[in-house]
Amino acid sequence: MNKATRKLISTALDMDQTVTDKEREAILNATQNVGQDKLLTIKQAAEILSVHEKYIWAMAKKGRLSIVAISDKGRRVRYSDVQAIVEGSIIPPRSYKPTAPHG
Repeated sequence: MNKATRKLISTALDMDQTVTDKEREAILNATQNVGQDKLLTIKQAAEILSVHEKYIWAMAKKGRLSIVAISDKGRRVRYSDVQAIVEGSIIPPRSYKPTAPHG
């Protein structure tokens, strides 16, 4: 959701006197991340795919998965990219041989 749409919702809520402050806050919080992709840690992505974290880095190195830098040391993976792997629309690196998950 773009800023203009969110501003329009906020203005409409301000004009509606039947909406309580608590309801207004809940609606605005619910619309804050609409259209934004959730970011996963490398570990979370690996757990979803039932693979080692090295697999995630191998995918990134081969250009088949994007790593998002959120700080000097923090790295994340987009949930939609992981979902694409699960659905088979991203092909894993050929050199990777899956192993049973640890646990």
